[in-house]
Amino acid sequence: MGAPESVLDQLASADFQTDWGTRGRASSDRTYDPNSYASGSVWATGTAGMASAFWDDHRPATAFPIWNALVPWSSLDSLGHMHEALAGDYYHEESESVPEQTWSSATFFSATVNGLLGLHVEGASNRVTFAPHLPEHWDAVSVRNLRVSSSKISLSVLKSTNQIRLDLQNEGAPVRMVFNPEIPLGAQLRSVRLGNTSIAAKLEQHSQDAHARMEFTLPHGNAVLTVEYKGGVAVVPTVPQLMVGEPSKAIKITGTTLTARVLTVDFDIVPSQASSLELRTPWKIKDVEGGTLKSISPELYRVAIHPASLPVSTEPDVFQHGKVVVTFAPEKAAR
Repeated sequence: MGAPESVLDQLASADFQTDWGTRGRASSDRTYDPNSYASGSVWATGTAGMASAFWDDHRPATAFPIWNALVPWSSLDSLGHMHEALAGDYYHEESESVPEQTWSSATFFSATVNGLLGLHVEGASNRVTFAPHLPEHWDAVSVRNLRVSSSKISLSVLKSTNQIRLDLQNEGAPVRMVFNPEIPLGAQLRSVRLGNTSIAAKLEQHSQDAHARMEFTLPHGNAVLTVEYKGGVAVVPTVPQLMVGEPSKAIKITGTTLTARVLTVDFDIVPSQASSLELRTPWKIKDVEGGTLKSISPELYRVAIHPASLPVSTEPDVFQHGKVVVTFAPEKAAR
């Protein structure tokens, strides 16, 4: 059983999240010490586990920035290695940290494989599950030399507008396969085909993401699976560029909801900092509350947050909670 939504909402907030990972203790806690090894520093192991927890709860707009916050760790000190812990207030190594921590690298790898890619192998039952949460700015990913019992499998995903293509190669005996990729929130399935054959698929609509689930037998040799869908919206979080010694200041998305044609994005931002998020959708946007909309490219929009929409505060450099509400035009009825 996963954590209650109220707990995940707190953990998603800027009280716990920094631009470089998850604090071990909330910054609002009276015992918080940003330079303490166990009372406020940011651990890679905890951050990786946090990203996986949000993916498990189908909250990808929160999960990906947490996971991505660990990527710069490999070049912070000992190149190619990840630190044990960073400070909780500014981007730099915690004084007691070691620059090469195997646990940090291992948990980052696990979060990538099991969380981002949603890859799980059940050798005893000759079954593999591939449920990727690929961010919208990733259009391809490949997995090679995946061992399932006596079989060796390669998987390659290609994303385009309204379609996901999965190229499969199985060098061994047939394998039972579950493919359950994330698709835009609110999207509708149109068709799923394995080669030239239609196969059954189930649309799974969660509160903050959607998936298309199908199960089939992957034969020996090569195969192509195509998933076609229409509509929907994906929230694309802004990825900060970290500089050593800087405080945390990037937007923290704490939750998204889509009710009918109204999308609400909750977040924490620093009012004195320019903050934005992106939306990828083929739907026509009718109105935006709390931000200014700008078209970047076909079906991609940037929403610049209005600090004036936040509660009045005397601390413009401190994170505050806010939200943007995006209303989409009704879908035109087919003639």
